[in-house]
Amino acid sequence: MGKKISRREFIKSTGLASVSIFLSGCQSLIKSGKKTVMPITSQASSTVSTVEIPSATVSPLIKQSETPSFQTIVALANQRNYQESELKETLIRMLSDIGGITDIVKPGSHVGIKLNLTGGTWWDTPDKPPATEYFVSHPAVASVLAELLLDAGASKITMMDGLGDKTNFVKWGYQNVADRLDIELIDLCEPAPFASFSRYSVGDNYLVYPEFLLHPILNEVDVFISMAKLKVHATAGVTLSMKNLIGIAPITAYRNNVNDNNRSAFHGNSQFDERLPKVIIDLNKVRPIDLAIIDGIYTAEGGAGPWDSNMRQIKPEILIAGKDALAVDTIGTMCMGFDPEMPAGKSPFNGGLNHLLLASGADFGCMDINKIQVVGESVSNLSVKYLPATT
Repeated sequence: MGKKISRREFIKSTGLASVSIFLSGCQSLIKSGKKTVMPITSQASSTVSTVEIPSATVSPLIKQSETPSFQTIVALANQRNYQESELKETLIRMLSDIGGITDIVKPGSHVGIKLNLTGGTWWDTPDKPPATEYFVSHPAVASVLAELLLDAGASKITMMDGLGDKTNFVKWGYQNVADRLDIELIDLCEPAPFASFSRYSVGDNYLVYPEFLLHPILNEVDVFISMAKLKVHATAGVTLSMKNLIGIAPITAYRNNVNDNNRSAFHGNSQFDERLPKVIIDLNKVRPIDLAIIDGIYTAEGGAGPWDSNMRQIKPEILIAGKDALAVDTIGTMCMGFDPEMPAGKSPFNGGLNHLLLASGADFGCMDINKIQVVGESVSNLSVKYLPATT
């Protein structure tokens, strides 16, 4: 009997990774470096839709022009469940629509996937939906994405988040994914497998923190993916791919009180917070996002977690993907029925500054919907009017 080889070894030996259609898409791309977001200017092959927003929330500042000159692509899909076979078809199509991933995932790349595993398994009670179909990243999306990354030639994948509950990986299904695909799980609140945390400089244009104490893995990975949930937030307004980076900071280093099980030092005034939105920008400067994926299949409105009394499950049946995190979050905000350019103090940004506008001002990416090409479904077809979070 011949020697058995692993799925990963089979892919490498046959060269299947180099011929998968989703790897390079149907277009040529401007190459992007590890920490630089570059525009994508070529035409995607699938159905192209101009960006629309429900009339009740249209802002004259972001009205679609008649002759747009696109700078970046965001893929938008209708995905009705978490069946992995269907998810795989959808994600392959979406990755192809944004130009493939060979410009960011090179053969031998170490890929990091930042999950959103906020809160803890103590919220899992029989009277509530499963957390993964409610307010945290679903392991099925992460599993399918990891398989596609391995097919693309990634040699190592690390899934990560800063956990407030050490049982999250096991109880929410990620340990099973890790065991099956031979990938690494790292709790960003602990320095292991390194000896200690590292200091990361934000640069001269920091807003709150000139540097952060963070896990060394963030500098080890070649590609950094933010896999967020499509949710609202009492302070940040929306919590999508950029806000997801709050979770890369260790809780013990950024809390006001030793008994706090959250990053309380990141927060300012509880009624109107100017601090947290600026911290989001500082963290995104330290570890820019190469690929943003937002799970809006089953999620929540009215809050970011069960600690928000108005939060309830909602099923938008949406997936969003793109290489420009700001553009992805802009479209995600519109899919929730909100104007992404709404000023601070206006819904959904009632509780603090609009961090999307801050990111745009810092040249993080594209927020101008005249220059964002939405491929696949249209925003107007999939948008759901969310209940905003309250402070």
